[in-house]
Amino acid sequence: MHPPCSSSLWFRSLVTVLSALAALTALSGAPASRPKTPQPPSAGAPAPQPINLQSLRAQNDAALTELLSNFASRPAGDNGRRIFDTYTRDGDVKWARESWPYRIDFTGIGWDDYRYGTAQSQSACEVILVSPRHVLFSGHYGRGNGEHGTGWRIPAAAGKGKAIFHDRSGRRVVRNIIAVSPAAGEPTSYDTVVGLLDKPVPKGVRFYKLLPRDGIGAKSLYPKLLLDAKVVVTTRERECALYKIVSINSNLVSLGIESTIPEASRIPVRDGGAADSVIAGDSGNPLFLFVRGQPIVIGHYWYPGGPGGGPFYSSAAVFDYISAHMASLGGGYRVSTVSF
Repeated sequence: MHPPCSSSLWFRSLVTVLSALAALTALSGAPASRPKTPQPPSAGAPAPQPINLQSLRAQNDAALTELLSNFASRPAGDNGRRIFDTYTRDGDVKWARESWPYRIDFTGIGWDDYRYGTAQSQSACEVILVSPRHVLFSGHYGRGNGEHGTGWRIPAAAGKGKAIFHDRSGRRVVRNIIAVSPAAGEPTSYDTVVGLLDKPVPKGVRFYKLLPRDGIGAKSLYPKLLLDAKVVVTTRERECALYKIVSINSNLVSLGIESTIPEASRIPVRDGGAADSVIAGDSGNPLFLFVRGQPIVIGHYWYPGGPGGGPFYSSAAVFDYISAHMASLGGGYRVSTVSF
């Protein structure tokens, strides 16, 4: 009788090993078959294309020009600047759907301080959401320590200052400002105070992103890239206007008039002041660029004189100041920026 050949022994050994592996797999509960390779995401809505920082101004201006052109024909007597048809801090509101600002999401602005008027006329010292729990507002004007504003700045322990927002359906959203930084009595920089809300706003209320932090000195980009860029501003009458950036210097952004901007989309004569002029009560109103169809906050009104201006949030110094005060208040959020 001949001994088995080496190939036959090798085959039997292989079968024994495979049988043992199969038994171990069954005992472990692992699937015997090879798992399928994950499939790539199905073709749906394309991912947002990155914004080229060099073309930021051109894309912003094109978006705002298109926004205005869609509302070229307005009802007789309608200036097209108003944000609300009806407003009240005590209940729901009606957004002005026939005005060009309607396409801009202003749900992250609190308009509830009536220092210069009433629900039917004017508000003052708007608060601007920059996270689900953090707001910015004007340091020189401030939010009061009463229900809606009667003093300069909310004491950190008071817990009485309200910030009232409205979602896109007009529903009222109320939050309490429970702490501020710098605290009452402490000096502010860049006319900017950070407030902490008692809890996050719902998803239907937008918080605004900032442009990424600028460089310093020779590495500073925005003064050149954003020169002459169109900017959306709001006023104490709860209206919108459109201007352009004439300079970004010493952490401040200054605005000016551009001939291509329709007069109906600029600030009219108010309280005896000249047209295109910022007046008392406009302080704290936000300044926006438009990126990917969404408002990006770049500052707020601080000083008057023509179309005015204020702190440029994305200059290195102001950005770091806001970030530091948000961190000191806590709340679990930090500054969000649009990506380029």
